[in-house]
Formats: sequence, structure tokens, C-alpha cells
Amino acid sequence: MTKNIVDKNEISILSSRHTHKKVFLVFTLMLFSVFLVTTVSAFEFDNKLTYSENDLKINLTNWFGLGVDYGSAELKSHNSVNEILQFGYGKEEVVIYYDFNFKELYEDGLGEVYFIDERTGKSVEKNYSFVYWANETYEINVYEEQCLTLGNGTENCENVFVKKENRTKGVWKPYNSKNIPKDNIRIGLKTYVDKDDYLDAVWTIAGKKVTKHAVWTASLNVGLSIYLKLNESSGILIDSLGQVNFSDEGTPIYGAVGIIGGAISFDSNDDDFINTSASNISTFNHGSTSDFSYSFWFNTTSNPTDIRIFETQGTDLINCAVATGLIRCQHQTADNVFLDITEQTYRDGNAHHYVFKRNNSGQDFWFYMDGALNKSATGRTPGTVTTTDFFFGDKRADRFIDGIIDEFSVWARDLSQQEITQIFNGGLGITHTTFFIPIITLNSPINNFNTSNASINFNGTISVSSPDNVTLFIDDVGNETNSTGILGDYIFTKIISQGSHTWNYESCNINGCDNGTERTFTITLFVENEVFFNASTFETASETFTTNITTNGTAPTSASLIYNGTEFTGATITSLGENDYNISRTIDIPLINGDNTPFHFNFSIASTEVSTNNRDQSVNLTTFEFCETGQQPTYINFTFTNETIAEEAINAEIDTTWNFWLGSGSIIDSLSFTNTTENLNYGFCLTSGGNRTLNANVTMTYNNNLSQQRNFADLFVLTNTTTTQNLFLLPTADGIFVTFQVINPASQIIQGVSSNVTKGGTLISSGITDDAGLITYFLDPDTSYVFSFSKEGFTTVIITLVPTQNSFTIVMGTTVTISQFDTTRGISYQIKPIDLTLINGTLVNFNLTLNSTFHLLEQFGFVLKNSTGTVFNVTTSTTDTGGFLSQTLDTGNNTDIVMEIFWTITGNQTNVTRIWLVFNLENEGFSVLTFFNDLTTFTNSDLFGLNDFGLGIIIFLIILVSTGVVSFKYGITSPPGISIIVFSLVAFFDVALGIMPNPINAVPNFPTIFVGIIFLGVLYSEVIR
Repeated sequence: MTKNIVDKNEISILSSRHTHKKVFLVFTLMLFSVFLVTTVSAFEFDNKLTYSENDLKINLTNWFGLGVDYGSAELKSHNSVNEILQFGYGKEEVVIYYDFNFKELYEDGLGEVYFIDERTGKSVEKNYSFVYWANETYEINVYEEQCLTLGNGTENCENVFVKKENRTKGVWKPYNSKNIPKDNIRIGLKTYVDKDDYLDAVWTIAGKKVTKHAVWTASLNVGLSIYLKLNESSGILIDSLGQVNFSDEGTPIYGAVGIIGGAISFDSNDDDFINTSASNISTFNHGSTSDFSYSFWFNTTSNPTDIRIFETQGTDLINCAVATGLIRCQHQTADNVFLDITEQTYRDGNAHHYVFKRNNSGQDFWFYMDGALNKSATGRTPGTVTTTDFFFGDKRADRFIDGIIDEFSVWARDLSQQEITQIFNGGLGITHTTFFIPIITLNSPINNFNTSNASINFNGTISVSSPDNVTLFIDDVGNETNSTGILGDYIFTKIISQGSHTWNYESCNINGCDNGTERTFTITLFVENEVFFNASTFETASETFTTNITTNGTAPTSASLIYNGTEFTGATITSLGENDYNISRTIDIPLINGDNTPFHFNFSIASTEVSTNNRDQSVNLTTFEFCETGQQPTYINFTFTNETIAEEAINAEIDTTWNFWLGSGSIIDSLSFTNTTENLNYGFCLTSGGNRTLNANVTMTYNNNLSQQRNFADLFVLTNTTTTQNLFLLPTADGIFVTFQVINPASQIIQGVSSNVTKGGTLISSGITDDAGLITYFLDPDTSYVFSFSKEGFTTVIITLVPTQNSFTIVMGTTVTISQFDTTRGISYQIKPIDLTLINGTLVNFNLTLNSTFHLLEQFGFVLKNSTGTVFNVTTSTTDTGGFLSQTLDTGNNTDIVMEIFWTITGNQTNVTRIWLVFNLENEGFSVLTFFNDLTTFTNSDLFGLNDFGLGIIIFLIILVSTGVVSFKYGITSPPGISIIVFSLVAFFDVALGIMPNPINAVPNFPTIFVGIIFLGVLYSEVIR
């Protein structure tokens, strides 16, 4: 006991030590797993973002780093989280950017960006990319003004190229990485800004979403420096932004007809306007790499030489002018850029819209007319526009402009094509405003919405400007008004009557009203949610169609499927709860091959007949046919065997009728195939319908030139794994026709009974009883067959018998019996000659007297032939009570004459055979040879039923007795002695007399060879003993 305690303590100590080792190992692995990490990104799930709204700064710390600060990201694109940045629309802009300052590389720190529509709060899909701010070096040409004093005292000055000079500028470049690098970098988000965008972009930084961004919106007021509507009636031209105003010089015409309101017209050499706000003239200044856009409408019919429409005075000035046959805008730098519009429509007396702009860091120039790009120049040397004065009209004393100017504006940015198109507005123009109407966005229900619920929630969002009221219109009639005046969602809940309706919102304030785009919705008894079916199918296949509907609360009844115009009643209705139902119907597809077969469901709701929408299904052919060369897969293959002992494969011709189907069998297709050329086999393929299970029944006849025709009928379930059906044919000379009549116990005929006959488990033939309850088979009368008779409502009859007669009666019912149909009842006959031997070369009268006193005969008669099958004569009569028939025949050199008499009663034929042996009286002395020749004649004529087997028995007995007698008489008892006696007798009967039966397919004289081998074996054994 003590020993056990000590052992336990030792085990406890060891276990404790082992546990401590494992804990130490786990702790060590944990330390290694933490401190062997080389980048921050491995612990994103423990990262913590702290966000300060005051300085818009994000700090990243990590728990496993015990609060270590990995870096920060500060939002620099916005001054506060409440600031809404505005951008021009129609192009990509950098809408948000951060200044990152990380102490080490953070792999995959820039995650997905999610865009939120601030009006609806819903996600918006937009493409985006990351960019970073970098310095870029570019080269410019440096020019110097050099002047030459001419002889008359005037100076001739020109700009002369001096040198090339490198300069740097900050640009956004693609950032093709998601890593946040070590140290300082400014990373921005670039995306396409569309009209009316009002979005927030939620960044994922270091695995965490930053949700407190400011938002941006798109507006034409972004970057707008000057806007002159030119609607004044006198005095100073007022800038709508209050930056630069202009006073007139000369006598310009105020109040001319403009594109919007009034305009200013010039028609004399002293007409011009010059700015009166010298302190704000810098509004027209543009840095060498900055973008600008000048927009104006101009109407003229004149064609002067270089007359200014407007011009900035100073360094690298900008002007637009009318010249001979063109309008030209230019940037007069050392690398003088000018773009000419030469379309002569510019002076057709109509107002045309022009935009002259610069972008791409001051290197690319674009000139638009009536909203379309007309001319461009790229890769030019940038120039710095320093403006000292600005004027409309031409200040030169010898020149004056003739035309009308309207809606003049300048942007300190690049207008997009979308914005230029909007300003042109199809030739109607738009003008500047700071007063906006509340914009309505319809949210739900969607257009063409269908529902069975009469209660509808209408939802719309008001943006841009606060409304005084928002009104819901249903069917163009104001239904309800909300006057809370908030920006955001407006929801109205209404009960709507059944039928189709329209709805819209109107939002108004002091500046005007806005309407959404009218939508349509329908209140129905039901809504079809989804339809389940196979888009493609095959003829005869079973297909299930299901529609899922939501009703108004009333259960559907009396559902049916309408398929290609045919109604299939009895569709199944299944309640799913919450007024949801499934309606299903399974059918077999009709024989209607086509691509667009329509179907829908009909059903009733509250006694109202309703229908679902039509759907289309593609129906393909189901083609089951004889397999041509190379066609696959073979579904069934028929082969043929000779119903003899050898059972060799044989050829046959066939005539078939098929019914086949893929589904339940309510729709079937058919095939008739006949081939009068005998083949070893026949394969049938499903060439369309896919590798499906095919049901097929066949009724066929088959035969060849040596065999009687047989019938076969069966039902198969076929797949692409080939079914082989072997059929038997019996040579005509080896069989008889056997007729079965099927009746019930009351002796009433039963028609339509399925019957088949098999041999050794192999189907021989099959068929259906006819109207008389009869079915006939051609069978071997020496072979045992199994017969089967079955019909619904009757007891199946299975019998085994050797068909030695021509007719049988099958009784089906509660008592299953088999009885012969007695065709011999009341029959008497006499055959002559009475003697059974005849003489060669004599005329013999063969006659038959046959009388029937019970049955009426359909036919009777006899056939004269010999044992080899040569037919000499056929004599018949149709007298229903019988009579006398005779025929004289020369026996010739035949060895026998066979008379086969027959009579037919109700389709059942009965046969009787009589044989006469014919002898030649020459050389009739007795001898052993004569005896055995006569014996052979008897056996060949089947006299007394002596066949090959019987002859074999006789010869065996002769050899047995003879050997015994010789052995006893001469005292021969040794095995070699007895063997030589047996061998001699076998050779005598087999080789000398040729009467010993030889096995089928064996070599000639096989018995003699076989016994000889045994004799040699016995002799050899005696020698070596």
C-alpha cells in the first residue's frame, strides 16, 4: 500500500514538472508570435483608432504593443467635419485627402472605401483610386524682350528665346499600393464626380472604418471667380459675385436682347467697358500651372479683321477676338497659343456659346462652341497671367466690335464637358444664382411597383435647399402636404384602392418648386414574386412549374396551368404563411418543339379569375431512333440466336413499332422502324433529350429466310448504359405453330392477356391475345418451355410444358386449370394404302377419308413428301364436315413416303403423320449388310419412334452382349483383351457400317477415335505395371 502511495506522489511530481514545462513552452511561443512580427498589419483586429473632431486627426495604437503609437493620419482636405466641399462635376477629382505620418511601414493599411449618399443614407457604388501628392519637375522656355531703336526714333521690340529652365510643381500621382509607408505622405481619394453628387466616403484605415468624414457635393458655383449677367439697363456692369465691376466708355447699347434677359451691344468705335475695381483685378490672374475657364455668349454678323471681344491687359494676356472668317481665343505668351473656330455659323446673327479653358498644369488648351469641343492644343509652355486691366470691346482707336455679348463668366478651374453642356443647355443657356429650390429625390415605391398590400409607404428625400412644404401627389391630385421645412426624408403612409396609380412629390420654397419624375404603381389582388421552372426541356419529359405569389389576404383557389394554350387543371396550392402561396403543377411536355412556348397560371381570388404573367420555355425534340454509324449513346441493342442446340448468333430482319417517353407516360412519342436486310444486331439511340432515363415499349416481328417469323413485345426502362435484348429464331423445319386460347372458368374468351414464352430463363417470344383470346407461337415440339399469361383482375398463369400438339386452352380466374382444346372430338379418318411398305418405281394411290361430326372444319387435307422434306403434292378441301381426298404418286427411287394429314378448327390445326418405307426388290437376299441397311432405313424414317438415341442404345446392348459372350466363350479376361474386343465392335458399327450416331460438331468417327485412345491407355498401363 505504501508502495502505491509513493508511486502516486512520484507521478504527481513528474506530472507537475511536465505541466510547468508545457505552460512555459506555450508562453514562449506566444512571446515569439508577438515579437517576431515585422509589420503592424498582423494585428489589425487589436488596432484602435482614436479620432479627434477638433484637429481631424486619427491616431493608431495597438493593444499587444502596450499602447504603442504607430502613427497618425490627419484629414487635410476639410477644415471641419461639418464642411461640405463642392466640386465641378463630369470628371475625376481628388475629393478627400489625409496627411499620414507613420513610424513604420503598415502593410495593406488602406482598405476599402465605402460611399454613402448623404440624402438617403444608402451605399453607392463608385470606382475610385488612391493618389499621392508629389513634386514634379518640368521645363520652360525663358524669353527676354529685346528692343531696337529705328532711324525714325521708334523702338521695335520682340521676345527672344534665352534659355530653358527647370521648375517644380506639386501634382497628384497614382498611388499603386495599399501600404501606408513610413514617415510623411499625403494620400488622396480620386473619384468621378457626377452632377448632384452629395456623398461621404468612408475610408478603412488600418482595418477600421473612419466614419466621421466631411462630405462633398457638385456645383457650378465651385471655382467661379466672376459672373456678369449683363442685364443692366445703364451705368456699371455688376459682377454677381461682387468681385469686379465695369463702367462704359462711349455709347454701348444696354438692354439688347440676350440669351437670358438683357445683353450689351457694341456698334461703334468708341464702345467698350473697362473695370472699375482695381483692387480686385487680381481675380483675372492665373498662375502658370493653374486651370481657368472663360465662358460667354456672342452674337454677330460682321467679319472684321482682329477685333477684340474681351481682353486682359498685363503679362501673358488672354483675349478672344473676331478675325477675318473666324473667332480666335489666345493666350499671348512667348509660346503664343491661339485656337481658331472657323465655322461660318459664328456670324449668322444668332447667339453662340463659347468656352476657352486651360488645364493639365497650364499646358493644354481647349476651345468649345455651342457645347462641343472645336479646337485644342496640348503640351504648350505654361504662362503666368498677371492682369493690370480688363475690358470688353477693343480699346484700339482704329477698331471697334460689332456684336452682342451676354452671360460672361470666369472659373479658376477646368470646366468638364458635362458642365459645358449644362451651361449651353441646348442653346437656351443658364445663368448664375445663389438661390436654389429644394430638390426632390423619389425613393420608394420604385417605378412600376406591384403589390397586393393596400397600405403604401411613400418616401422621398429633399436636398440642396430647405423646403417650405412638400406635397404628395397621387394620380396628379395633391393628397397630403408636410410643412416642417426640414432637409431629409419625407414619408407619407396611405391606403390605396385596387388598380394602377401614379405618384410624385412636389417640394417648394420662395425660390420655386421641384417635382420628381412621376412613377407608376399597381395595387392588385396578388403579386407574383418568383417563378420556378427549367428554362429548357424536352418533349414528353415531366416538368414542374411553380409560382410564388403574395395575395391581399384572401387564399387562392381553383388553380390550373395554361401551357401553350392547353389547360392543365388540378394545380397544387400550398400556403407558406404571411399571405404567401406556392402554386405548382407537374405535366408531361407535349410534342411542341419550339423556343418560346408560353405558360402561366390561372386561379381565383375572392371569386375573381386572375392570371400570372406569361413566361416562355424552350422545348427540344426527344429523338429516339435507329443508331446510324457513329451515333451514341446506344440505349438498347437487339441480337439474335438460333434456337437449336448450337445456339449460334444469326442474322434477322425486323419490323418494329415503338412508343417512348421521358416523363410519366401521359405524353408519348412514337417510332416505326423496318429493316428488310438481315443484320446481326440493331441498336437504337436517344440522339436528343440528354442522358436521361427513357421509357419505351416495343412491338416487333423478326425472322430470317430459314426461320419462322416471331413476335416480341416488352416495356423497357432505358439509360445510356446499353441494354442488350437477345431474341431466338427457330428454323421452319424444326418447329410447329402452337395456339393458346385464354378463357375464364365460365368458358368466356379473355382478350388482351399479356403472354410470353421462355426457355431456360431466356425470352423466346411474347404478345397479347386477340379478340378471340388467341395467341400463336412457333415452337420446337421437342423442347420444354415456360408460358406466362397475365392480366389485371385475373390470377397469373405460369405453366411448363412441351408443346407436342397444336392447341391448348388456358383458364384464368379463381381456379387456374389447363385443359386441351380437343380438336379430335368427333373426328374419324382412314388412310390408304394400309400396308406400310412400298416398292420403288410403282404408281400408288394415296387417299384420305376424314369425317367430323362435332366440330365444323375450316380446312382439311394432306401433304405427300419424303423424309428429306421434298414435297410432292398438297391436297386440300374446305368441306366443313370432311370428305374423301386422293392422289396418285410414283414412288420412284425414294426410300420413304410421308403423308402428313391435317384439319383446322377455329384456327387450331391438328396434324397426323403416316410413313411408308419404299424398297428395291433387287438383291434382296439376306446378309448382315442388308440387315443394317434396312435398320438405317427404319431409323431414318423414324419407324417405331427409333431415333439416334434409340439406335445408340441398341448398338450399346449389342456391344455389351457380344463382349460378354466372347469373353465367356474364350476365357478372355485381361483388360487389354476386353479392350480390343470393344474397340473392334465400335469400329465395325461406326466405320464399317456408319450407323453409330456421331456427336454434334465432333470430328468424323469420333466414337472409334475416343475408344481407341482408351484402348492405348489400357495397353500402356499394362506395359508399365
